[in-house]
Amino acid sequence: MEIHKHFRDFEIYSRALIASGDVDPVYPFVNSIIQHYAFEPEWFIFCYSTFYSLESAIKMCEIMPTRHEWNMGKFLKLRGNGTLSHFNHERRGSCRNPENQILMFNSIADLIDDIHEHIGGRIESPLLDSNIDFRNNLMILPFHGEWSSFKIAELFEKSLGYSNLAILDLGLDGKDPNKNDGPVGGLRWLYGRDHQYSKDIYPIWNRYGENLAKAWGVGMGEVETCFCKWHKMMTGKYWVGHDIAEFVELKKIMDPAVYRDIMGENFDERLWKDIGMFPKHLRKTYQKEGKILNSEFAKELPRIDALEILMKTE
Repeated sequence: MEIHKHFRDFEIYSRALIASGDVDPVYPFVNSIIQHYAFEPEWFIFCYSTFYSLESAIKMCEIMPTRHEWNMGKFLKLRGNGTLSHFNHERRGSCRNPENQILMFNSIADLIDDIHEHIGGRIESPLLDSNIDFRNNLMILPFHGEWSSFKIAELFEKSLGYSNLAILDLGLDGKDPNKNDGPVGGLRWLYGRDHQYSKDIYPIWNRYGENLAKAWGVGMGEVETCFCKWHKMMTGKYWVGHDIAEFVELKKIMDPAVYRDIMGENFDERLWKDIGMFPKHLRKTYQKEGKILNSEFAKELPRIDALEILMKTE
């Protein structure tokens, strides 16, 4: 692909992604679910991350809406009768084992106790002082690793308003600069996939992210997501609007009026109103046709020169 077109497409796609709300649509959606159902906020976040399924999280919290209602017997019944059967691929292998999930929920309930004590000033710890401190505390929980700690921290920040947990860089630490893990995948499409990189490139990549964030007027979390999803666009797994369209699966478990209200208060109806089933066939649109779906949303943000910014980043 001609380099200037490649960067122009990345820039148009990124603006459309941010302006459409598809950059991280689960965060406002989760907040609306919590508000509507009156679930305990932190508990619902962990239930969602344990299954990485909003469907299973809602079903779980309808029976046990707070950590105080957590009950191993009820949980095993829900697992045994198939009520809690939906898990996304990020939660696979031993993380789907009921006994292991019980260990997770026991530790989660204790951690939320610590969070509330920390907020109330009854304990002193770096638990909520920063994104990295919070993630380090999460990663000592059973079956919580780097990926889940990153998602939970973002959910706490963007769905619940824990502003101290905002990420200040792209979260590259611990990642292999030559593999498509998280934002590295998108960055390698921009910096060149034929090169071999060392971790010495990370400060430059972080500065590039900072420069893009400043130019678009957004946070580093949004830029990190743009890099992640650009890799998915290039490899035929994504289009702008993809993650909003995924919420259509919740129609079968949510009251239709509630579903419409939550979607309507968070997202433009062009991205969801007429979708009856998740349109998987759209995933390869850019890969096959070079067409950026829903690119009209890009008009809502100022245009920048992503290639020029990259060339000036040292």
